Order: sequence, then structure tokens, then C-alpha cells
Amino acid sequence: MNMLNTVAPDHTSSLNRCSSHPAPTLSAALSSHADQELKKWQQDRKHWEDTLSVLGWLSHCLTLQPVEQPGFTTVSTDGRYLYFCPLYSATLTDTERRFWQAHLIWHCVAGHLYAPLGVHAHRWHLACDHEINSLLLALDVPLSDNAVLFPARCGHSALQVYHWLADHPSPQSESTPDIHPAALWLYGASALADSALIALWRRRAHLAAREIPALPTMVAAFCVSR
Repeated sequence: MNMLNTVAPDHTSSLNRCSSHPAPTLSAALSSHADQELKKWQQDRKHWEDTLSVLGWLSHCLTLQPVEQPGFTTVSTDGRYLYFCPLYSATLTDTERRFWQAHLIWHCVAGHLYAPLGVHAHRWHLACDHEINSLLLALDVPLSDNAVLFPARCGHSALQVYHWLADHPSPQSESTPDIHPAALWLYGASALADSALIALWRRRAHLAAREIPALPTMVAAFCVSR
């Protein structure tokens, strides 16, 4: 499956630039509905610029990419693009849509663009989602009602939560509404994360910790540790 009607990326600094990697194959012009939803995600960037500077900056590091292809019904990222299904986007409130933009950005900051060999995919996704949703709480970003969060494990790393979930009586009962970046190949994504992209996001995390004022201690420490 060919993913995507490409929208030109924003390049606000050298750390926003991922242009060395080819864009997904262009399949068709955007529908009016997709264009309408795209404008909402673009406007959310302005919201972050006005309310939370770290997300205002990081939101420009991903190209917004509507996906009008059968089988893709939610949101995801590969570290270069933020993919969203326009039909799904239309069901979201402003708060929910902004949560998903922040959530996907922090997947990238956290280095969740791949899955370690041998991990249980669903458990790893749950652990990754919990880790970044804990950070969003620290940033006072409202979570969606279906966001993954294990309150007793706030502040624990994805790996720690992954091992903790081994004793979960029924991890399959916990849902992950988005698609983990490591699973995008199932949907025909042409771009997989490489060491250069992961290193780029690590540098962005370090720069955020150094340059963004008033980051919560937990979030700043997380960025430094990348």
C-alpha cells in the first residue's frame, strides 16, 4: 500500500530538517476533506507556540501528512512525518487532536522509532505510550480519555514498564489507539528509522533541555538522558 499525499515540510532550523530522506510516494491530490483536517493540525502548531514553547518548536520537526488509504484509520509517525487519517481526525475534539500531536512528537523525542529485537510488540507499545503520556502530564498537556497510563508507574522508563507488564493479568485488554512507529511497515510506509534520524531526535531532545525555559524537572531530565 502506498501511503501518502505529501505536504511540503517546514524547515525552521537545521534541527528541523529531514530533507535528506525522500518523501513518501505521491499518490493523489489531497481531497477537500483531508485539506480541511490538515488545516486543523497546522493550527494546532500555533496553539503550541502560544502555550507551550517546547511543543511549538518540536511540532515543526514533523511534516503533517494526511493518509487517505484503506486500512489506515488512526495516527502514527516515522520520525519524519506525522500521519493521520482524515476521517479519524474529524472525530477528534481540539483537545484530543492536540494530545495526539504532542503524543506522536514525544514518541520521537523518546526514541520510540524502533522496537528492540524480541520484545512483545503490544506490551512494548503500551510501555512506550505510558512513558510519554507521563511526560505529557508533567507538561500539563490534557490526555485523551483512551490514553495509556499506569498511575503507579509514572516516572518509570518504557523498559521498566515493559518488564512490569509481564505480570499484567491481561495486557491485551489495554488498547493503544495509535500505531507504534516500529509497526508502520505493516501499512506500507517506505521510510524506516535509521541511526541518523534517531541521533537527530536525540540532539533535539538535548537542545530542548538546554534552550527551552521552564521545562519541568522530570521532562528536562528525560531529554538530557536521551
